[in-house]
Amino acid sequence: MKEGREIFRRPGHPESKEDLAKREGVPLEMQQRFREVYPEFYQIIEKFDFPYLKERYGDIARRSGINPRTINFLGANNFIPVPQRPARQIPGRLGRMMRYTQEGRGSYDLDTNVGHINWPMMREMHGNKEEIQWLLPFHLLRTFIHEETHAVSKGVCTAFDEEAGKYREKQTGYEQWSTADRERGGEYFFKRFDEGVVEKLSQEILLDYLKNARDSNFDVTSVVRFLEWHKENPELKSYVNEIKMVEVFTKLISKVTSVPEEVVWQGIVRGLFEGENLKNQEIKDLVEEIVGFDLLEEMSTVRDTEELVQKLEKKISPTFIDRIKLLYSR
Repeated sequence: MKEGREIFRRPGHPESKEDLAKREGVPLEMQQRFREVYPEFYQIIEKFDFPYLKERYGDIARRSGINPRTINFLGANNFIPVPQRPARQIPGRLGRMMRYTQEGRGSYDLDTNVGHINWPMMREMHGNKEEIQWLLPFHLLRTFIHEETHAVSKGVCTAFDEEAGKYREKQTGYEQWSTADRERGGEYFFKRFDEGVVEKLSQEILLDYLKNARDSNFDVTSVVRFLEWHKENPELKSYVNEIKMVEVFTKLISKVTSVPEEVVWQGIVRGLFEGENLKNQEIKDLVEEIVGFDLLEEMSTVRDTEELVQKLEKKISPTFIDRIKLLYSR
């Protein structure tokens, strides 16, 4: 079976465990410091049912041909809360990612293999308002699962840059990051599609977790209350347009190929865990033949996902489906 994470110093030369240990994870002294500053954060996440989550991700990996023992499950010790201001004062690899995370709820850094949660922002949004204070553990769990899904997706790093202290070629799930020149920064491909797949899968795992896991943060009443609130407040869900893009893409492939949507979706999940390369020309040509235009090229750098969703929805018309099926029947 394949492994869930592959790190290469350069193509064909895997990194040694000793070198990885120097660059990855959260130093023990930093963990202890954050525990002192943000005790509530750790009080909540340490009640999470990590064995259940790890088993759930392991089952998905197994179906994707990945050895469950090799999945890159972070757990509590490799997640840290991002401070509101001191992030600028923290140098190096962790400080750089903390500054980035201050722009959103959370992030996962493939270089350091650490998950970051914007705890001050989350605390301000939910913890300081009595009427929605009960939502705080749910939103922490939701963000945690999303970033954990990034972490367990197929991760590949190559071409380590000694001076910059990071890899030049990376892929996590469907998203690819590449730069040939340090001064240019990086180019991202399939970021929106990857986020849509990750969030759609994460929502499935979240709902499954709330119904079946052993987590003392939540009781039956609060879970039912959250599920109702979640249903009634769709505007507060993450990556709404990205999920819509994934769902319309799934529906289009299903209708053209007469394969059930759930089977197509499970194939997409498998690609997330296998690290399917959507820049592969054969895959691009196949999808273009199915949908009638170079969809993957547009998806690779799309910024306005809503516009692309509208374009895809037009392709699901009965006339288009009949025309494609006629083409395949010849």
